[in-house]
Amino acid sequence: MEQLELNVEKRTIVGKQVKQLRDKGIIPAVVFGHEIGSLAIQAPEKALRTVLSRAGTNHLIALKVQGQKKPTLALVRDVQRDVIKGTVTHVDFQAVVMTEKIRTTVPVHFVSDSPAVLSGLGMLLHDLDEIEIECLPGDLISHIDVDLSALKDLDDAVHVKDLHVPPTVAILNDPEDMVVHVARIVEAAEELEAAPEEAGEVEVVRKGKAEEE
Repeated sequence: MEQLELNVEKRTIVGKQVKQLRDKGIIPAVVFGHEIGSLAIQAPEKALRTVLSRAGTNHLIALKVQGQKKPTLALVRDVQRDVIKGTVTHVDFQAVVMTEKIRTTVPVHFVSDSPAVLSGLGMLLHDLDEIEIECLPGDLISHIDVDLSALKDLDDAVHVKDLHVPPTVAILNDPEDMVVHVARIVEAAEELEAAPEEAGEVEVVRKGKAEEE
């Protein structure tokens, strides 16, 4: 898997004063791990935004800390954003040890077409958009392909147990969980109509929490 790089500096400004950094186009962050403890860092907003758009939560990032000889390999663990503008305000990185297994999530990529959908029998409903995995950092995968060609009839489904990953990667989701299935068009429409209301409730909760912080 491609390894990304990000030049960062050690950060001395903390607390409410970090607003000064953001005003200058610099984003505060922290990298933590049981071997390094916790290190406050900062990175240029443009470079950080570019790396985040490509990294997700499953790409190793080589944090090249100014003054350190070797880069720190890390994964993105949390990205905080401004609730109004959507801009990045803080990032948490987790340092990894190449000989120790880690847990993270990877997206599912749907490939091919479902005969049931093509024939108009039903609609495709995605139950899981990402899968939790465990592996060594060097064995990380970028995604999991889900073949839809086996979905030929109504109620046909792909379950977690049907997914294929390298033997060095362990899937942690319940094997019986559905990843995607074919539903009757009426049932699918009802679920899709309910989805925006649920999403709205989640957004209100998240916004409220962010304002409290």
